[in-house]
Amino acid sequence: GALFAVDLVTSTTIGYPDAKKVLNMATTIWYSPQSPSESMKEYLIKVWAEWARLNPEWKVNLTVLSGTISERMTKLLQMCQMGNPPDVGPVDSFWLSRFYDYLQPLDEFFSEEEINDFFPTFLKMMRDPKTGELKALWLNTDVRVLFYRKDLIPEPPKTWNELIKIAKDLKSKHPEILPLVFPASRAEGCMMTFILPLFWQQGGKLVDEKGKPIFFEGENRGYMINVFKLAKKLVDEGVLAPQSVNIAHEPEINQLLPAGNIAMFLGGNWQYADLEQYIGEEGQKKWGMAMIPLIEGAKSPKTAAGGWTFGVFTKDKEKQAAAVRLLYKTWISAYAQYRWAVWGIKPGVPVKFVPVRKSVYDDFKAMQSESMQVIMELLKYAGLRPGAPIYPTISSELSAALSEVVAAGADPEKVLEKAWKNVLRAYEKLK
Repeated sequence: GALFAVDLVTSTTIGYPDAKKVLNMATTIWYSPQSPSESMKEYLIKVWAEWARLNPEWKVNLTVLSGTISERMTKLLQMCQMGNPPDVGPVDSFWLSRFYDYLQPLDEFFSEEEINDFFPTFLKMMRDPKTGELKALWLNTDVRVLFYRKDLIPEPPKTWNELIKIAKDLKSKHPEILPLVFPASRAEGCMMTFILPLFWQQGGKLVDEKGKPIFFEGENRGYMINVFKLAKKLVDEGVLAPQSVNIAHEPEINQLLPAGNIAMFLGGNWQYADLEQYIGEEGQKKWGMAMIPLIEGAKSPKTAAGGWTFGVFTKDKEKQAAAVRLLYKTWISAYAQYRWAVWGIKPGVPVKFVPVRKSVYDDFKAMQSESMQVIMELLKYAGLRPGAPIYPTISSELSAALSEVVAAGADPEKVLEKAWKNVLRAYEKLK
């Protein structure tokens, strides 16, 4: 009999219950029917129900990986190493280097023209550097920004010194204000919103061409110390809200906003569209987005761009084809990239998910909107994390070190020395 859309997609399955062929898919909470974002949830339920009707012989079992990004990726890597990976699963772009050996090549499913429609920066990481084969499909990208309350701060600060001055003025007038929040716990949010943009602004490099860590050698050493000293100053001067140490990933900040006492935060552009869910349309309109302020000694503005990919682990050709059809319909075709970007977005509100295929920008009017221009402008200054296998370790060590500075007032140089030693030790093992 006829099944309603909602029956075709449950929190753990896609497809008709009696389908004979089974695909096992790992995903993350955000990319699942349990997504905390209403619009993402709606989109996935609708598109996956469409897919199920077109592929009635297939049923997909969903496994949601939990924990911080690094915990999720470690879990997936262990499944691969033990020989029982899912058929298809999510790999955060900064972990790709650890997964290439387990991911199956997907070139045969795409035309050359279609593969080359991806922006070169992303395509480079979608390919296995050793073989040149297409191993990962990039969903979308995003960019880190300074969010600021326009009713409290008419002009966003261009430098950190300006930000500190604005914060102090605000606090003297409104003692209850938390001037600034950013993710300052041992997780990727801390790297993306604070450490990387400020390190890169000064011209810093994390690794050399061979993927060897160099972030605490030569000029890089001074640049990294500057970033950590600034974090200490933000705490000492009462600018950084103490809640920051409990925040791992950017969207967790959304839950603090209904109290109405946060003036600025560092986050991802996608959070803007979700603000309405937490503080209503009027509340959302009070927030603006700007470039992350410049650290003293900065050579140019910089921010960080990210993005998730999905890859196929199964060697079964029929399952590979089904997995690619599912990913294509959900996120990878030009139309899917467009639809995913604008789904549930009201006119004038910046998109959450920035497409990584060139044709999307030529073919769809909404991609030429004013708010989209703001994001595209910021993307010009965005760096991607290095594809070196040591990067996840660098990230985990540096964010842990910054968290110690913020939570316990630790000495910036001492915690960096320790992080540097730990990274070098791990690098020797990786070699």
